[in-house]
Amino acid sequence: MVERRDFEAEARAAVASEVAAAEHILRERGLALGTLELPCGSDPINGADDSELRIYVYRDGNLCDALEAFVWRNGKPAATVSELAEWFRAELAALVP
Repeated sequence: MVERRDFEAEARAAVASEVAAAEHILRERGLALGTLELPCGSDPINGADDSELRIYVYRDGNLCDALEAFVWRNGKPAATVSELAEWFRAELAALVP
């Protein structure tokens, strides 16, 4: 069984690597990235305790986009670490000013 905290840490590290690789190009496009966050939320009705990776995108200091993907959902990984990294890589590359 996959340990949640270990999986979240591995996913965060993989996505952080993608963010770091994209920052230079995004700066050239006039975009800036906020801090990569890993917020967790609970759904008391369904008993779910989910987490997601989120990063905000800014243009001229104003929020213009947010990239979010579930990491842990319904008691298990929402995707593989590779899938999460690939999704963020593609979304970061697709950002345009």
